[in-house]
Amino acid sequence: MVLRRIAAGVLAAHGLIHLLGFTVYWKIAGIDGLPYPDRLLDDRLDAPTWLVRVLGLGWLAVALAIVAAALGWLFARAWWVPVLTVATLVSLGLGVLAWPGAQAGVAVNIVILLALALRRLHLVRWPLQRPHMMNS
Repeated sequence: MVLRRIAAGVLAAHGLIHLLGFTVYWKIAGIDGLPYPDRLLDDRLDAPTWLVRVLGLGWLAVALAIVAAALGWLFARAWWVPVLTVATLVSLGLGVLAWPGAQAGVAVNIVILLALALRRLHLVRWPLQRPHMMNS
């Protein structure tokens, strides 16, 4: 149970990091190394204020969803896998738009998606999973 708590905590921390995107995109606070985006896709796309605000809400939604999925995993709820899958896909999209500033997040999202895919294909047993959750 200790390892499950640690792993869920790491996943929740990954989710909370998304709050940085919300904070910067909504100009709540400036964060060193995370400038307000006036261009997206590695400087290929203009980012009007309304779009940045919408993307900021995306960062907030993903943060909440990943933290919820971490809690769902911790407390063995069946819904954590689809919530984490959708949140990670949205996070991956946001990370690509914020490239290159979100390179590390994109890498983490790819690792999460690969782990979820391997779990779904029954090629690996999800770490720290309770036996009754193997088919969820």
